[in-house]
Order: sequence, then structure tokens, then C-alpha cells
Amino acid sequence: MKKRNKILLALVALILLAVITEPFTNLYHRAADHFLYNNYRHYVSCANLPTLAEVESIVAAHSDTVAQIQAIDPENVEVIIDSTTCPGKGSIVIYYASRS
Repeated sequence: MKKRNKILLALVALILLAVITEPFTNLYHRAADHFLYNNYRHYVSCANLPTLAEVESIVAAHSDTVAQIQAIDPENVEVIIDSTTCPGKGSIVIYYASRS
């Protein structure tokens, strides 16, 4: 019975460690993005992101590049400005259906 309690305590400690470190490492989110969703996210903190107005002006200034990216596969590639993750801040997100 003591061995079972030690194993259970070690398991709880590992789960607690994973929950505490996840916001800093994003290890599990990165693994899900890579293996499940086949996507990449930047995981830049909100404090380091540019303002939404800056992102919108950059996208407008480079609309030809955005159009070229979307033209790769119009049904499976989407370029959006993410303004919901960090209020007042923005980032450019490219969704695509595969690595090719």
C-alpha cells in the first residue's frame, strides 16, 4: 500500500508541475499545434506585440504580399489579423491545411 501511495504522490506532483510550468513554456500547446493541428504559433507575450493599428497598417501596406500568400491555395490558406488574443494588440496569423 505504501508503494501505491508513493506512486500516486509522484504522479500528482508531476501533474502539478506540468500545470504550473505550462504558462511559461507552452510545451503542451506547442505539441498540440505541431502534432494535432499542423500549425505554428509564435507565443509572443501580449506586452511584446505591436498595437492593433500598427498591424493593420502593415497588412494594408503589404496587401500584395498577403494576396500572394492567399493565392497559394485560396481554399486552404487564410491570412487574418488576430485581435482577440490580446486586447488592443494584434498579430498576423496564417492558417493553412498542410505543410506543403
